[in-house]
Amino acid sequence: MGEHVLYTVLARYYDYIYAGYLEKIAPKNVDLAVEAFNRFARRKVKQVLDIACGTGGSTLELARRGYRVTGVDLHGEMLKIAREKARREGYNIEFIECDARELDRVFEPESFDAVTMFFTSLAYMVEWEDLIKLLRSVHYVLRDGGFFYADAPNPHHYMYSLGNIGIRRAITWTAEGPDGETLVMNDWKEIEDWIKPVILFKREIRIVKPDAQPRHTS
Repeated sequence: MGEHVLYTVLARYYDYIYAGYLEKIAPKNVDLAVEAFNRFARRKVKQVLDIACGTGGSTLELARRGYRVTGVDLHGEMLKIAREKARREGYNIEFIECDARELDRVFEPESFDAVTMFFTSLAYMVEWEDLIKLLRSVHYVLRDGGFFYADAPNPHHYMYSLGNIGIRRAITWTAEGPDGETLVMNDWKEIEDWIKPVILFKREIRIVKPDAQPRHTS
């Protein structure tokens, strides 16, 4: 799952780039997770581990619904933002920097009633070995009768869409940054492996300061 500049150097912009998701989609996804807990978990879900939690959007949603929740992410820069957001809302949430495939390095066995993994983070497990490590790691921390909830995109749908719009066709969109900057995103997807299948997602981000002066050339 290598280093990603959006989760490190540009972490402070993350919540602004994904404002729409965090405000509208994340609460609905947590609603679905809670419904799944109630329908399929074989124990009462009280304590939840939210892995790949990022800046804590879904983690805080779980806390607002009364769960005792712990957040885990690979990137410390994202967790700093999550801790500050939890502090502002008055939640005492523990956020831990840890690889989701190695939860046994941090937690005791059978520590949680449920584990969640939102925002298609499961898609980062592109190699079979990584997926197996993740599932074993999750199983290690789940109590008997616990439940693992993860959402993931359908790669075949992406492949179908790419076939319709053309591979390497960029989509440009904008968002407002924390200090009034204009964030200009150029997104495009490529099919890396037709058999697995694996989609390679690329994004170019330009940050335009509000006081930036236009350049004149002759």
